Amino acid sequence: MDNSLIEKYKKELLDMYKNRTPEVKAVAANTSSNNGSLIVNVTTLRGLYPVRNALVSVFTGEYENKTEVDRSVTDQSGKSKIFSLTAPERDLSLSAGSTEPVYTNYGIEVTADGYAKEINLNLPIFSGVTSLQNVDMTLLSAQNGNGENMNDQSENYNL
Repeated sequence: MDNSLIEKYKKELLDMYKNRTPEVKAVAANTSSNNGSLIVNVTTLRGLYPVRNALVSVFTGEYENKTEVDRSVTDQSGKSKIFSLTAPERDLSLSAGSTEPVYTNYGIEVTADGYAKEINLNLPIFSGVTSLQNVDMTLLSAQNGNGENMNDQSENYNL
């Protein structure tokens, strides 16, 4: 492999790291007890490179009949804005035997030029909690099929 290419990517990654803006304080400030928060981190090549200018759309309902709640474009580090999303009151999770859900399911659709569309369904959002959802985009040139990947996140959680 060409060492100049490796050095070029190394320099780009170091420059991105130096220019990043810390978000930890903003996350704590934007989380209220009546809402949950969501940050979407969009990358490619198994998390190696951030995807800037990806459109992230947050929605409720089934994908075929979705209702868009909010949208954002990712920054140079591949991060979306902090979405403030409605969730059931935190106190519901403290009641033994409560049958009411303690979270709200949301979905996200992520699109970017040159990449297959990524759809994540059933992301649980809890009141007072900031969730981070990683989305790894696939280059269209490497995609087999229709250019769309759908993932049901409810399979990843035992809620």
